[in-house]
Amino acid sequence: MAGIFCLDASVSAAPVAPSPAPSAAASANVVRETLANGLKVVLLPDRLAPVATLSLAYAVGSNDDTMPGVAHATEHMLFRGTKDVSAGQYADITARAGSQYDAQTTNIFTQFYGSFPSSYLGLMIRLEADRMNGATITDAAWATERGAIEQEIRGHDSVPLYTEIGKLRAAVYAGTPYVTDAGGTIAGFEKMKASDIRAFYATWYHPNDATLVIAGDIDPVQTLAQIHAAFDPIPSVPVPPHPLISPAPLVTTTIDAGVADLPIPIAGVAYRFPHIGEADYPATEVLIAALDSGRGGLADLAATGKVLIADAESSAYREVGEGEIFAAGMPGAKPADVLKSVQGVIDGYIGSGIPDDLIAAAKTRLLAGQAYRQASIAGLAGVWTGALMFGRNSPDEVYDGIAEVTPGDVNRVLKTYVKNGLSILLAPKASASFSRPVANAGAENVKYHTDKVETLPDWTLAYFRAPLRAPDESIAPSHKLKNGLYFTARRVSMSPVVYVTGEIQTADELNEPLGKDGVSGITDGLLDYGTVTYDRKAYQAQTDTIAANISLGTSFSLRIPAANFDEGMRLLADGLLHPALPQSGLDVLRAQTAQSLAASAALPSTRAAIAETDALYPPGDPRRRHETPASVMSISMNDVKRWYRFTYRPELTAIAIAGDVDPAKAAEIVKKYFGTWKPGRGIEPSFDYPTLSARTGKSVKVTSQTDAQSSVTLTQVLAVHNDKPADRIALQLANTMLSGTGVGSLLFRDVRTAKGYVYGIDSSMSIGRTQSTFSISFSADPKNARKAQAEAVAVVQQLQAADVPLETLQSAKAVLLAEQVLPLASYSGVAGDMLEDLEIGYSQKQSTTYWNALLNTTPAQIRAAMRKWIDTKRFTRVEVAPGN
Repeated sequence: MAGIFCLDASVSAAPVAPSPAPSAAASANVVRETLANGLKVVLLPDRLAPVATLSLAYAVGSNDDTMPGVAHATEHMLFRGTKDVSAGQYADITARAGSQYDAQTTNIFTQFYGSFPSSYLGLMIRLEADRMNGATITDAAWATERGAIEQEIRGHDSVPLYTEIGKLRAAVYAGTPYVTDAGGTIAGFEKMKASDIRAFYATWYHPNDATLVIAGDIDPVQTLAQIHAAFDPIPSVPVPPHPLISPAPLVTTTIDAGVADLPIPIAGVAYRFPHIGEADYPATEVLIAALDSGRGGLADLAATGKVLIADAESSAYREVGEGEIFAAGMPGAKPADVLKSVQGVIDGYIGSGIPDDLIAAAKTRLLAGQAYRQASIAGLAGVWTGALMFGRNSPDEVYDGIAEVTPGDVNRVLKTYVKNGLSILLAPKASASFSRPVANAGAENVKYHTDKVETLPDWTLAYFRAPLRAPDESIAPSHKLKNGLYFTARRVSMSPVVYVTGEIQTADELNEPLGKDGVSGITDGLLDYGTVTYDRKAYQAQTDTIAANISLGTSFSLRIPAANFDEGMRLLADGLLHPALPQSGLDVLRAQTAQSLAASAALPSTRAAIAETDALYPPGDPRRRHETPASVMSISMNDVKRWYRFTYRPELTAIAIAGDVDPAKAAEIVKKYFGTWKPGRGIEPSFDYPTLSARTGKSVKVTSQTDAQSSVTLTQVLAVHNDKPADRIALQLANTMLSGTGVGSLLFRDVRTAKGYVYGIDSSMSIGRTQSTFSISFSADPKNARKAQAEAVAVVQQLQAADVPLETLQSAKAVLLAEQVLPLASYSGVAGDMLEDLEIGYSQKQSTTYWNALLNTTPAQIRAAMRKWIDTKRFTRVEVAPGN
């Protein structure tokens, strides 16, 4: 069901008083300034990692469209060249800097943002200033970009649920610009000219209409000096007023959308909510969080098997807001019955009120977000940008309002706003599977790849002439309990929270009993049904009391305010070591999983994945195994308990802890709650896959009635492993040059830009302990699929035949260095990096050796490794093509 709804992963509450919001230490360090030309600047120093995030937002969005989609088109065109920096130069500069960047157009603002090593901050500031008043927006560039942006819109339109929900949105927002999607329409883009975009840009893109937020490892004094130098010369220009918006009264009705191209029934109801400036807005946020409680009525519907999933969400703008509740029913159910189940929960709450404990828990979780947002540099910049663009002085204002909400406020807004609802019913189509959007579309894609190397502007060269240096990577010491469990901890004190991530080593295909495929996932899912100490709701209540987010399974995690770390670890250990494993939960999970598998069996991507594994691996190889409705339904409670005892072993477990906790104290707590975990007995799991001999590549074709393009994947299984570090590094660099850099992205340059055969193309090099794969994937019109394949293969063969230019290799090294550093800009990234080091036994010496080897890798080594390990004649080809 993932992807049908965007669910809040948090769970809700017990009868406790809400905890006070953790102190927002970063707020005290905020630096604000408004330049003489009106540009508003907010600087948020955060030394978590040598990374910075820059966000520049303009107070203009699709509500200001002069024709459908022109705001979105302007956003795209600001990546397509200025008077001083061409599109190709921009792509090359950002690639060499290792920047991960994107943009978004909303109804009320347009945002450009990116994260990068902080040493490149001055470079990124100047790039943003350059396109604030220097974008060229040529006819030729728009002629090319129109196709990319239309593909994005087609990607949305190809998702049946997205299209149908648009009908509900149109009814809720009737009489306002929020009726239409901020992305625009195909018809609008077909009529649009570059001159229309230039006029829109000239009207709105000025410093007095913009807000610049920079967070991360920055020196505020130096950063302000760079901002003044780049932006002061840009004059302010008066901008027109935004349109006045007056929502029409909401009319209660039911929209019967008929049969949708979905395998399951969907039902939803939407309500008109207060807008973001109204006094009742904070109470509606608490209401939605309480409705979405993991132990509330909606969660009970899913936990008892009455629906597959149920979700409550809200959105609010300056003039209007809405709340939505959607549910996906079990296959075979009627949409009206799904809606009736949801409405029964809502009516029950209206009649008796939301329980005080759910409201207290909702507040506790929402207020904890004030500290959680500081545990990510990009998250910090994003939440400040959003708050400022919605007219807030800071994100803290939202939390201040939530802290004052009472149970009476919540129940008042429930009875005031959750009444005149708009309902929608979507009946399933008997022959449908979970649909797949048009390949490589539906998501923002502002990347650009040129077919030629351009000389960079002189002012950028100082940033790239400096030699690359290995990251300052400090490997936290590892510890081992007597039972074999490994753990590591690092203190990070930018925010008063702690992140824990852990992994139990598994290999399902090698170890699941024959005929019981899927027992691993079923067992993991059952851990959410409570422990021997607490039933499902009581466990949820305990986590809500301390604002903990706990995920259980062989991959597990904990996010917790630092003051509650001990109690959070107790609950995490209880969930992993003492699961209740109730039969009732098994019955629900088996039915839901089997029905979902049956519904997705006809999905082209499912058939393609199975066909690919069958082609890559010989009969009898465990990698060809996959779960089926029959295998899942055959799983008994004895099977689950046997698998749990076999798999959940401390000697196979690693835990990494990052946050505001002393490592010595963390070690004590790990020992206290995990030290009594008994090692496994009997047969030990196997993790060694069969050795493969060289195989001739095969070609498999799968047809899809919903796809508009052919999606092709070329794959080779490799014999190289982690124990061959020199070749592994060379192959990683080769893969980065193929699809991970700007001018150096060889596949994009030759297959997309030069030949125009594809919309998107990518490569992947996965090197593991016992098995590795290399693959190339792309989407193309069916008539161009073979041509694109031939061109892609030729690019790979060129890497085997000749040395790449040093400049291209240098860019690839810079990207890999940035990819190491950027994840460390969040507590979760730090914990994940520590866990990876722990699992592979990485030492400080090995880290230094790896980075020195990468920086010293030569073009000749790249060519030799590609010739040694990649054989284009052994590519297995899988194509998902339009057709019956």
